[in-house]
Amino acid sequence: MADRTIYRLTEYDDGWSMPIKIVYSQFKEELEGEMPTVSENQYIEEIEFNADDMNDLCKELNSDQLEKEKI
Repeated sequence: MADRTIYRLTEYDDGWSMPIKIVYSQFKEELEGEMPTVSENQYIEEIEFNADDMNDLCKELNSDQLEKEKI
C-alpha cells in the first residue's frame, strides 16, 4: 500500500455557506503562503489516501469527515 498525503486549503464566504477558493498541494507550507491574510474562514485539511487505489482518493476527497486545522 502506497500511503500519500495531500493538503487542501478552503476559504469560505463570510456566511460559511459556500467555498470561494479551494487549492490543493503536496506541501502544507505552500498552502500557508497561498493566502494573503489569516482568516477564521480558511482551513487546511490533510487528506491521506492509498496512491495505488484512486477510488480511495475519490472517497477521501468527497468525505465530510476530514480533519480540519485552522491556519
